[in-house]
Amino acid sequence: MKQSNPEGPPDESLYPALHVDGHGSNAAAQQFRLQKIDELEAYVRSELDSRGRLYKKYHRAVNALDSTCAALGTVCIAAGAVGAGLLASGIRFVPGLAL
Repeated sequence: MKQSNPEGPPDESLYPALHVDGHGSNAAAQQFRLQKIDELEAYVRSELDSRGRLYKKYHRAVNALDSTCAALGTVCIAAGAVGAGLLASGIRFVPGLAL
């Protein structure tokens, strides 16, 4: 169970303040970090674009395969129903067995 602090938040910060000056190794380190961030951003953007194209390409193939499977399943069910009907009626025994 949480306990509330009746005095409110403390006046001093939990973390020490970092003093960054624009001279020396701090500026070089900051520039290096910014350069790496830019490189990573470019990489992520290129990956996003290539994966988007792959998704679009394979999504079409999956839709076509699903449509074909659904159509063939419907044909199979219809053929089975017609075959069962022919067998049950006794009209045509051989075509009923074929379907």
